[in-house]
Order: sequence, then structure tokens, then C-alpha cells
Amino acid sequence: DSLVRTEHVDPESFEKMVRTDLVGLFYMTRAAAPAMLAAGGGSIINLSSIFGMAGAENRTAGYFAAKGGVNNLTKLLACEWGDRNLRVNALAPNFFLSEMTRSLLEDSGMAEWMRSRTPMRRLGELEELIGPLLFLASDASSFVTGTVIPIDGGYTAGAGYAQLDQPWDEWSDQGRPIVPQ
Repeated sequence: DSLVRTEHVDPESFEKMVRTDLVGLFYMTRAAAPAMLAAGGGSIINLSSIFGMAGAENRTAGYFAAKGGVNNLTKLLACEWGDRNLRVNALAPNFFLSEMTRSLLEDSGMAEWMRSRTPMRRLGELEELIGPLLFLASDASSFVTGTVIPIDGGYTAGAGYAQLDQPWDEWSDQGRPIVPQ
């Protein structure tokens, strides 16, 4: 059910996405926390997405809802467990080139579209997730909790509209660009 308006999303698909990306994370975090709390704390790092930080039309409603939930669950758990030295943060990447995403991004032209909307004008490489992950896992972040860190080349800073050249010539009746497919 990707790239469709919400009224066309299959409810079972929506629920599956939320169960996988939010409920599954809840159970994993809940299972890990007792041992970490008993040991005097630690660091839980959740995986979110920039799409949990902002809305967009014609996207996957379940994914956006789940990742928004991950962000808020991260903040809630940081508040609940902070006094016991258990830090909870999340990484929120944009699209990264990987085995799983490469064909989707390159074959559909979506990679170029994302580059045009990212101030750094490129997609991330998987290795670029390592530094933020190590920071949150280390004592260097001992006073960091409840934070969702976007790893997105500035995409969220520019609200996804950082491009200088507009790749469209037509506008909808609602004043939105008609992006070529």
C-alpha cells in the first residue's frame, strides 16, 4: 500500500506495518529494559525514520504512523527510565542506498528526486549510520536521552523543499507542483 492516499490503504496492511515497526519495537525494548535497569542503566537506540517527523501526501500511512509512534515512545521511555540511568534515543535516517533500496531508488527515479530535496544533494551511505550509532551507544552521549537524531543530509532542515531548480512545469489546482513520474 505504498504511495497511495490513506483512504485507499488496506487496513490489514496498515495494522501489519504498525505491529512490525512500533509494537515489535515496544516488545523488544520492554524485554531488554529489566536487565539494563538491574545493571544500572545503559543505552537503548531505536530505529525510526525522518518520515516519523513530518507528514507527506500519498505515502505509506502505516509506516508514517508507526515511526511517529517510535519517536514518541522513545521520548516517553527516556522520561520513565532516565532517573535510573537508562537512556533511550532514536536514529531517524532518510533513504540510504542499500541492497534493499537500490533498485527502488535508482529504477524509479526516486533517488534523483530525493537528492534534489536534500541540501547535501546526495543519499546517505550505510557506513554513515555508524558514527551516530556509536555516539549514542557510548559514554560520549551520557547526558543525551529522549532525542531523535535525523541522519538525512539536511532533508528535515529544509523541510524537504531545499531544491533550487524545480523539475516541474505544472501546478495542481491546490497550488502544489505536479512532479514528473
